Amino acid sequence: MKSAGKIKSYYQKRLQNCADDDLYYQVGKTQYGKKVPAGQIDRIVEAIQSNLQLSADDHVLDIGCANGLLSYSIAEKAATLTGIDLSEELIRIAGKYRSRSNISYFTDDIFSFNLEGSKINKIYMYEVLQHFSYGRFRQLLRALQTHLRAFRFFIGGIPDAHRLFKFYNDDEKKRFYFNTLEQEQPHMGTWWYADHLQMVCEELGLASKIIEQHPDLYTAHYRFDFIVWTVS
Repeated sequence: MKSAGKIKSYYQKRLQNCADDDLYYQVGKTQYGKKVPAGQIDRIVEAIQSNLQLSADDHVLDIGCANGLLSYSIAEKAATLTGIDLSEELIRIAGKYRSRSNISYFTDDIFSFNLEGSKINKIYMYEVLQHFSYGRFRQLLRALQTHLRAFRFFIGGIPDAHRLFKFYNDDEKKRFYFNTLEQEQPHMGTWWYADHLQMVCEELGLASKIIEQHPDLYTAHYRFDFIVWTVS
């Protein structure tokens, strides 16, 4: 996982280059430098809601909620939503622009956030797994198993290692990517093999399923989604 300091620094730089209410740019919901259409966000929200099988009785945890761009809509279908993020500034913006009576935002790390005795039963994170190492993914699932009786966990927007060069799809982009590797600061962080995610879940006694993103989604050519749930 990237250090908390690096993640905070990255988002601090983004925030310096945009308006306080430019929620799309702050969290990278752009394509070729322009804000993606609102319909793209609607499709992401739909994928989260449907794969989590959200109901009005659910208590949701949004890991890496950032400025609440997704949290606000997800909370509409749930009893409560708890959003956590490492960036104090993004949490401030979430509270200012993406507040609901059933949402609570916290500046925290999932590995230090207190889940003991929590009612949380649905979890998601979107375009966050790329900030994790392979080992930290296993640790995350173990932590959830330790503190939660049962859960359903949607992990969206995972960079697919098999399709890396569908994203870095010309010589200039490849050179850029290889340069970031030489600097030991890979662009976009970790690229994942779906087989590895499934293997870890199987070893921990969790059920899982790989989900292809909707073909109309602007990231569908290089990202995939994943759902994990406890079995009785």
